[in-house]
Amino acid sequence: QEKVASLFDLLDEDNDGTVKREDLERVLRKAGLQSWTQEQISALFGPSDTKGDGRIDIDNFTDWLFREEGNRKLLDDDFEAKFEEEPALVPYDGPRWMLHDRKTNKVPRTSLRKQPSPAEDYLRAAAINGEILEVRAVCGEFANVKLAMTGTTGWVRQR
Repeated sequence: QEKVASLFDLLDEDNDGTVKREDLERVLRKAGLQSWTQEQISALFGPSDTKGDGRIDIDNFTDWLFREEGNRKLLDDDFEAKFEEEPALVPYDGPRWMLHDRKTNKVPRTSLRKQPSPAEDYLRAAAINGEILEVRAVCGEFANVKLAMTGTTGWVRQR
C-alpha cells in the first residue's frame, strides 16, 4: 500500500490528488518504458477515469494497478530509481541569437535532441552550419534552441 501511494505521488506532479494522462506518459518515458503503447495508456484512463475529465484518483489508480499483471511492473523496486526529475532549466543570459558553426564541413549539421541528455534520443531536425539559432535556456552542457528558419525547438550540446 505504501509503495502504491509512493508511485501515485510520483505521478501526481502538481499534488492535486489526481494523475493526468500526460503525467503518466512523462514518467513512463523517463523510466525507460517507452514500449507502453497509447492503447495501454488509454486502458488506464478509459475505465479508471470515472468522471471523464482526464484525471484519476488514488482509488482508481490502485484498481487499475492490480487489474492486470503487466500493470504491476510499475511497482518493481527499480522503477523509482529509473525515474529522474525533470532537468533544471537555467535562463540563458548570453547572446539570444547565434550563428550555428560546428567548425567542420565534414558533418555540417547538428541533430537536435529531445532532452538535455547524452542519450542518443534525437528529433528529425538538425541545425545546419550558418543557420541562425535562438538560445532559450541552458541545462548543464546543453542549450535549448529554436531554429530561426523552421521554428523547430530542441537541445544541442554546447561546445
